[in-house]
Amino acid sequence: MKNMHVDLPSPPELMQSGTPTPGGSTVVTPSIVLPPELRPLAKSNLSFMSSGSSAAAGKDAQSDAVDALDLSLPLSTLLRESTKIAHTQAEHSPGAIALAGGTLPLQEYVRYLAMLWVVYSVLEQEIERHVDSGGEGEEAEVLAFLWEEKMGGKGRMLRRSEALADDIRFFITRQSNTTSSNLHPVDSSKSPLPALPFSVPAFLQTLWHTPPPALSNFVDHLRQISKERPALLLAHAYVRYLGDLSGGQIVRGKIRRVYGLPSATSSSTAAKGTAFYEFDIVHDDAPSSASASASASATAATTSGAQGESMYERKQKMGEVKEWFRRVLDTGTADGREELKRALIFEAIECFHMSTHIFSALDPSPTTITTTDVKPTSKQDAQVNVRAPSSSDSDGSDNQWSLKMAVGVLLLALVWIAVRKSG
Repeated sequence: MKNMHVDLPSPPELMQSGTPTPGGSTVVTPSIVLPPELRPLAKSNLSFMSSGSSAAAGKDAQSDAVDALDLSLPLSTLLRESTKIAHTQAEHSPGAIALAGGTLPLQEYVRYLAMLWVVYSVLEQEIERHVDSGGEGEEAEVLAFLWEEKMGGKGRMLRRSEALADDIRFFITRQSNTTSSNLHPVDSSKSPLPALPFSVPAFLQTLWHTPPPALSNFVDHLRQISKERPALLLAHAYVRYLGDLSGGQIVRGKIRRVYGLPSATSSSTAAKGTAFYEFDIVHDDAPSSASASASASATAATTSGAQGESMYERKQKMGEVKEWFRRVLDTGTADGREELKRALIFEAIECFHMSTHIFSALDPSPTTITTTDVKPTSKQDAQVNVRAPSSSDSDGSDNQWSLKMAVGVLLLALVWIAVRKSG
């Protein structure tokens, strides 16, 4: 026992930390046991989201921590490791917990989809604008490897804005109190945000009349980096699309269950209400870039959510696409460009922070939705009881999560004490 080395944090590091977000809410972040080389970056991530002089100090600490990383490593590895803390912060914000736990009210979920539609619309419009311009140099090339089909990119497959619009329209028309008289087009002339191409109810109109600061700041930031350094849009693509291909697939099943969506018994019903989480694997006719070989495994898959598709098959398809994405990052974009890698790391961390703020704009208070609130889309669907479950129904509720964290903290502390005594 004396020869055993257990790298455990000191007791203070086992405590939870609270990080303030816009709107006054607090993101509760569990401590994570990280390898020594990543701990400075973790601490700088926490202080980076605070305000005042500590934010400047956090940026300096974050910069020093990134400088200490081995930037010769593959970009996908650097992005994964350097964003772990920011990723955890986003996952444990109240809105994210409610979404993953199935307790987010349906109306708030539709608001969330609408905010995502705004973000994805701006991100995809800016990427496509640079790729379509056919510009030369690092900025256009980096985006083209990911998006341009002639270069092996899969922008048509990755694009989420159209799918989000389909889901929003589906949930709006499914509400029993929805009529043409209470739906109105979004007046884009009074808002800097892109407008949905169809009429929406009053609770969504407010997103454009008085958009949450988190949403306005996200959009402004995307437009700014698109103007100043378009290659940084790749970091947002990494955070958003790989998240959709990973945790988004778990959320997809939860959404179908808690909001009473019809069973996906055929390809025609598979995407109703969850088109955002479905990916059509695009086949390349004549890929010509260095990254084209990386996409070969992904092109063997077919449309996600197809009839008879098992959970294993779906997971395998998503895994193939994620592997293609990582190979594009490593071979077709920033390979050998350490300064670009460094900038992309900072931008990916910033994207996670802004995504956390989007979650903070949600009201996660659970409510009950009866079958009279929802229009059945089929005879089978009419038999489903649609509601946002109470916290007792969800294994992701705040109370249960807090209890599990407390037990985990206590156990780790006891192990730490035992190791110290045995040493």
